[in-house]
Amino acid sequence: MVKPADFDKDGDIDLFIGGRVIPGKYPYAPKSYLLINDNGNYTIKTTLIAKELENIGMVTDAVWSDIDHDKDLDLILTGEWMGIEFFENKKGKLSRSKKYKTLLQTIGWWNKLLVVDIDNDGDQDIIAGNLGLNYKLHATKDKPFEIYTKDFDKNGSEDIFLAKYYNGKQVPIRGKRCSTQQIPTLSTSIHSYKDFANKELVDVLGTGINSALHYKATEFRSGIFINDANSKFSFLAFDNKLQTAPINSILFEDFDKDGYKDILMAGNNYQAEIETTRADAGIGSFLKGNGKVDFKFLKNSKTRFYADKDIRNLVRLKTSQGKSILVINNNDKHELFSIKK
Repeated sequence: MVKPADFDKDGDIDLFIGGRVIPGKYPYAPKSYLLINDNGNYTIKTTLIAKELENIGMVTDAVWSDIDHDKDLDLILTGEWMGIEFFENKKGKLSRSKKYKTLLQTIGWWNKLLVVDIDNDGDQDIIAGNLGLNYKLHATKDKPFEIYTKDFDKNGSEDIFLAKYYNGKQVPIRGKRCSTQQIPTLSTSIHSYKDFANKELVDVLGTGINSALHYKATEFRSGIFINDANSKFSFLAFDNKLQTAPINSILFEDFDKDGYKDILMAGNNYQAEIETTRADAGIGSFLKGNGKVDFKFLKNSKTRFYADKDIRNLVRLKTSQGKSILVINNNDKHELFSIKK
């Protein structure tokens, strides 16, 4: 994922390259890079200019925007097992800021960010696409979804355990069979399925859990972060009918020419592990705007917009026939929708 911008105001385009994953090392953070344009030659200067950016996480999206209104470009980014990070531009150097606590603390599997002024009050809000609620994994503040990674059985490879809360206890998501395939020695210490079902995660993994790489997600809903000024954002989740699938792509424009900007979104994700059903319930969503935050959902039968494949992006195009929406589908043909009032 590459995002260009002249963030240092020297008249040429610099690049942020967000690292997504290290093959065979999930969920360790890959390296991300800040490339500075020196007269047409790009030089990696992450360590010098944005040290905290180098291993920030499993980045899925980033936006250059002057979100703090100090007349320079800041970097807003997010990813899997991440909140929404704000890197403040201070005289050409990017510093990780903690002043937007709601953004930092709303940790999910975010896919897409769109930084725009939703409510026409002069500041920048954030439309954020997440995993959604129609999935076998769930996360809330009271019952977070967690991951622990470590070579628990010391065989030279990392072991991954996913955890949830059940009846007030933290328990592994996968059962005895899958867990013993991951760590074969568990078959000698846990003799029956009933025994496994009665154990908490720490009973299964032992005290090594305390030194494992550990992440937790607390929010899987997509929605809008409203900028309330004074360095505060509030999260407004979309209605449940918009949480049926991951949201990977978002456009904010006046599609119906009524003077108010609308929201068009689409998603899905077919790349699930073999034992998890793919997220394929999304068919695209159109939210009609009225200049405020209370958007009105219009049925697909009315908008005639159906985007039901493994969608990766929506692109607004101008063609000889007028304005259109190009739907970018993963491992499939792309689709073109004409915009008609």
